[in-house]
Amino acid sequence: MESNSTLFLQVFGLFCAGIFILVFLGGGIYLIYRSIKDKKKAKLSLSWPSTPGRVIESRVVESHSSDSDGDTTTTYRPYIKYEYQVVGATFTSDKLSIGPAVSTSNYRKSQDKVNRMPAGSTVTVFYNPDDPTDAVLEQRSNATLMLVLGIVFTVIGLCFLFPGAIIMAVNWLQF
Repeated sequence: MESNSTLFLQVFGLFCAGIFILVFLGGGIYLIYRSIKDKKKAKLSLSWPSTPGRVIESRVVESHSSDSDGDTTTTYRPYIKYEYQVVGATFTSDKLSIGPAVSTSNYRKSQDKVNRMPAGSTVTVFYNPDDPTDAVLEQRSNATLMLVLGIVFTVIGLCFLFPGAIIMAVNWLQF
């Protein structure tokens, strides 16, 4: 018969493994869901009405992050804030496309987008007729990256789930 401390360590290990698996599976499934939802919304946005808008701010946002070794990574994303009118009401937005804003390590790519839409310029704004606060400048989504990450997270979770389930069943039968 095993001691209480050994049993506690086994249960604690299973609990931690379960949390790990749930995080990867849950995160992966959520990312897949969001990518499908954003892809559908991008397709719907092709039928959204458009209105002229004016860019009020246009710049490249720079972000820095450091890893445990102290190495710093810099990423960039275009930030375009614009205003537009729908049925006499004025709205502002900074959404370029459907889905989350995407940063890149390529400064020039972000700067090119900012150069195409400088402050004061006129842009075409596509807005959701059911919710005019929901607007974009580009009728596309960044869903592919989310889909790939979602699949990777789900596969990692499943890779840990099945061997973990087999080990747990074998341990359970030994009691």
